[in-house]
Amino acid sequence: MNPFKYNSALQRFMGSLADFILLNFLFMISCIPIVTIGPALNAMYSILISEARHEHVPFFKTYRIKFKENISRSLILSIIMLITGVILSVNLFFWMQFKSIIFTIIFVIIVLIMIIYISVFPYVFALNARYDESVGVTLKNALYISMAYISKTMLIHVITALIASILYFVVLLRIPFFLFGFSYILYCDAYIINKIFEKIEKDNSSE
Repeated sequence: MNPFKYNSALQRFMGSLADFILLNFLFMISCIPIVTIGPALNAMYSILISEARHEHVPFFKTYRIKFKENISRSLILSIIMLITGVILSVNLFFWMQFKSIIFTIIFVIIVLIMIIYISVFPYVFALNARYDESVGVTLKNALYISMAYISKTMLIHVITALIASILYFVVLLRIPFFLFGFSYILYCDAYIINKIFEKIEKDNSSE
């Protein structure tokens, strides 16, 4: 079998790799102002959930369109999640300085809230990318899904933690991660999240 003939497995793999490198580059550039992380994640999840559904779309054109689509809502969600993350982080480091039982209880409560926050985060932007709902509804649904599908939520974070650990210990892998790491991690997330979306959509249609 000739691996270089038209539409061979090798060519499809190389084409897909090039798309993910492009998507990774677009995402990193889009996140530079920090507050635009929301629109960047909106665009990224729109493409990757479509890929998970085998609805292949042109990456560059679709990213440009989806980045601008509902940008005000994406920015609001981005600001809410950023401010919440900063407040929780500051409180976490503040209360961990104290050793009394009361302060320890407060610290544990903040840790639990932080876990919920981390669990909700990927669903917020995936929901925003897929469905046209208000900010409040999106946040509420993200919280519900993160709790109702706790095993899949844990799987998402295990994958992220595993990749982060590998990158920490294996320095050479940081170069390929810079090329396509974010798009690959978010694709893994999108694949899992899409399974949840499909189940919810199927349940809703059966009702």
